[in-house]
This record gives sequence, structure tokens and C-alpha cells, in this order.
Amino acid sequence: MKSLLLLCILSTSSFCFGQRAITGTVSDVDSGLFDAIVLVKGTVINSSTDFDGNYAIAAKTGDVLIFSYPGYDTQEIVVGDQSVINVKLTTELTLVFTVTHYYDKKFEIENEYGFNYQTYGLGIMKEFNYPLDFEVRTFLGSNFMGNKKFEFTIDKPIPITDFYLNVGFIHQQVDFESSHFKKNQLFLKKNFGADRNPFQHIAIVLGHLKFQTQNYNEENLGLGFHLRKRIINNIYISSEYTYWNRVNEIKLQGEYLIKHNWIASFKYQHVNNYEEISIGISRSWGYW
Repeated sequence: MKSLLLLCILSTSSFCFGQRAITGTVSDVDSGLFDAIVLVKGTVINSSTDFDGNYAIAAKTGDVLIFSYPGYDTQEIVVGDQSVINVKLTTELTLVFTVTHYYDKKFEIENEYGFNYQTYGLGIMKEFNYPLDFEVRTFLGSNFMGNKKFEFTIDKPIPITDFYLNVGFIHQQVDFESSHFKKNQLFLKKNFGADRNPFQHIAIVLGHLKFQTQNYNEENLGLGFHLRKRIINNIYISSEYTYWNRVNEIKLQGEYLIKHNWIASFKYQHVNNYEEISIGISRSWGYW
């Protein structure tokens, strides 16, 4: 009995001493990645990084650690004799095909290259003009692999001499791999100029954001500022910034209206670990 008890104690001690704490940082080329997943391969043992990209996990010498983050290539590293493992993840490159249909009988097709995101697939936009000049716009996009995006906007334009004043509501919902966010915003927008398509505007927004990942769940109120401005001739720049407590949202877009209904565009959107960067060219076939 004493021998058996001693054997059990030695076996348990051997198992405990076999595991040790592994620490490090998960980052991209710029900075640490928040909420990246670190998993011991073949087990359910996992950890996630903090706001600076730091992590800690228990593993043995022969274990393999899997490092993953939405939009980045997954890496596997053998623990070996290392106690500190720093990892730099590289972004995926995705060819994006966007098809957009407008209710006012315009049809556009875009080819885009996207970094750190997967939103290729089909996008549909419809714009309705209701009585009393209410405007409703909807957009639905998906890559048919679980990632999807939905937007809904309603606003009421009020003409005042040489500009328009709009009040309205925006809902946006994105399911992106392990990240999900829902955003509701009220806005007050001032449009400049009588020509409203495309138009210049300045807007103040107040809203509510719910952001959720595997290890992060937070709801915040936010205040933001939107600006769309014509720089020169047919070049338009849009910038949006919203502060959601600890979550910053930034959106930048540039458009160049080329002759014969061609439009070149650049878009960037960043909400915590959801990020889109794309460039593209679109063609409008006008009315059909």
C-alpha cells in the first residue's frame, strides 16, 4: 500500500513538473493584437491576449501552441524548451467581388482586394423614396461562409434654402468569424449644395454599440462625427469617427468619379478587431 501511494505521488509530481507557464506577445507588423486565441493543440486548454497582445498559458515541452486571429494566417509552434514565445501573425489576402443593385435602377460591379478580412460575395442595396420624403436604404452582404453584414438607414431630408438638414437612424450588424457587433445610431446631418447625389455633408451621431468575441462582451454608448467633402473636381473624401468608451471606430473612404460612369474607391473601417481595407473600381450602367 505504501509503495502504491508513493508511486501515485511521484506520478502526480511528474505531471505537474511537466507543465509550465508559457508567456509572450501576439502581434502583427504594427502592434499587439487584442483577443487573439492561443490554444494547446489537441486539448481544450486555451487563453486569449489582453489589450497589449500579451498572453499566458500552461503547456508541456512537447505541446504545440496554435495562434489564431480573425483575418490572419494561423501559426503553430512547438513549445520545446521555450518559456517565452512571441508571435507575429501575417494578414490574409482575399480577392473581393462585390455586386450592388440599387432601387433607382443603377447596377454596379466592383473588384476589390481586401487585407485582414473576408467579405467577398454578394451585396445588395435598395433605396426607397416614401411619401413625405422619407428615404430608406438597406444593404445585405455575405461571403456565404458565415460572415455577413447588414445595414439599414432611414432619414428625413428637410430642405432649407441652399442646403438640406437630415435626421435619421442607422442600424449596422456584422458577424465576422468569431467577432460580432451591432450598432444603432441617431444622426443629425447637414447637406451642402442643391445637388445631393453625390452630396457633401457634416453629421453628429449618438448611438449604442454591442461588441462580442469569444472572450470579450461589452456594450457602450458613443458619440461620433461624420464628414463628407469634395476635395477637387470629382474627388470626394468621407471620414467618420465614433468613440464607444474603450472601443474606437474609424471609417475612411475616398471616391473618384471618372467619366463614363466609372468610380474608383478606397475604403477603410476599423472597429476593435474588425477591420476592412479595400480598393476597387466600379461601373454604373445607368438606368435600365
